[in-house]
Amino acid sequence: MLKHVACTKAISDMSKKIIDKYGTDKIFRIELVGYWRLLYTVVGDEAHIIAFILEYMDHPAYDKLFGYRKK
Repeated sequence: MLKHVACTKAISDMSKKIIDKYGTDKIFRIELVGYWRLLYTVVGDEAHIIAFILEYMDHPAYDKLFGYRKK
């Protein structure tokens, strides 16, 4: 379908809460400058591909959303 750029990573460790919040389990992350994160999803077929930006957030908000803790 779509070849994602190298800086994009699929998020695989999602809770039901996150899936319900965004309405999809196909969420990708782009790491932005300054430790910001952009979450997006891709829908469509081979003729029409649409990327929807779900949310952008700073690193602490991203860690909180996904339940990551400082070491």
